[in-house]
Amino acid sequence: MENLSEMIVGLDVFGRKTLKHYDGKSSRISIPSDIVVIGGGAFQNNSYVEEVFFEGATEEIGRNAFSKCKNLRSIEFSEGLSTIGKMAFFGCDKLDFVELPSTVKRIGYQAFSKCISLDDIIINDSLIECYGAFDNINEILDNNPSYAKVNDFYINKKEKALLYQASDKVKALRELTLPEGVTSIGSFAFFEMKNLEKVVLPNSVENIGDSAFEQCVSLKEIAIPESVTHIGAAAFRSCTSLRSIVLPEVLPSIEDYVFGVCPSLSSIMIPDGVQKIGDDAFFGCSSLTQVEIPNSVKVIDSTAFNSCVSLKKVIFHKGLREIGFMAFASCALEEALVPNDTVIQEHAFDDYCNISFTDKEAI
Repeated sequence: MENLSEMIVGLDVFGRKTLKHYDGKSSRISIPSDIVVIGGGAFQNNSYVEEVFFEGATEEIGRNAFSKCKNLRSIEFSEGLSTIGKMAFFGCDKLDFVELPSTVKRIGYQAFSKCISLDDIIINDSLIECYGAFDNINEILDNNPSYAKVNDFYINKKEKALLYQASDKVKALRELTLPEGVTSIGSFAFFEMKNLEKVVLPNSVENIGDSAFEQCVSLKEIAIPESVTHIGAAAFRSCTSLRSIVLPEVLPSIEDYVFGVCPSLSSIMIPDGVQKIGDDAFFGCSSLTQVEIPNSVKVIDSTAFNSCVSLKKVIFHKGLREIGFMAFASCALEEALVPNDTVIQEHAFDDYCNISFTDKEAI
């Protein structure tokens, strides 16, 4: 049994108890019932771990959390788990059986790829994101009556979720209107649909998955319904023609790379309620000239606005706790007024940018 003292535990930006790292040598790991998140890379490359048992309450397993645990052969998930991140169990050579609890909705790209012994997989009927999660994901869905192919897309019939492309035929589409009732757009759903210029989303959509519209290079504008509560990482990355977008008020975060390399994006209003702006969220948005960071934002992650070469003005507010590494490097900022208690990481601003501090409530 593991030594709990070998587990490094803390809180994430949303205040959730997170197991951030384990460097022990136990073969059997029991995840304590109060752990809500397994952090990215927490057990990565650990060659001692053979069995993992979740006692309960864990909701999310982060990116690369158990990747390349070469001797991991058994996992027992608990009900309540909702998200398994990208490459979470990538390259676990001895893992031969996976059964997903009924609560899992999102499985990231290559979460169980290169698990060369994995030949027994039981999925649930609740998945809304699963593109590339298993090496044989198409076969898995084809053999499950909860999923179907409709108009060259895989869908989840129960959840009314569009999962991802089932055929390259859809790449010729220029316009797309999703019917009312669709609740989710899965990861990579419209990936590299380079002719797509216009998309109409119904008010029933709540989720837009990772890389959902990535590299839709002809997409100029899209209205995101207020019903959307989650927009995944890289959802609009490299949409090089995207000029403007209105984000829903209920978003808790702007995830990594969401609008990275969108050089035509000239304006963005970040809703008051967003708590975190992720890595590279607006990297290379070379037409952005001004942005206001609302009071709700606690963390601006590394390179969030890096290489926004036209960005001349940023308005910060009192709630900001941290500005990450190179967050505003290679911008046009000549001065920045930030709250007194904000931690500024190395090279967050260019050397010529004059940084001053204030204790005012609004800046």
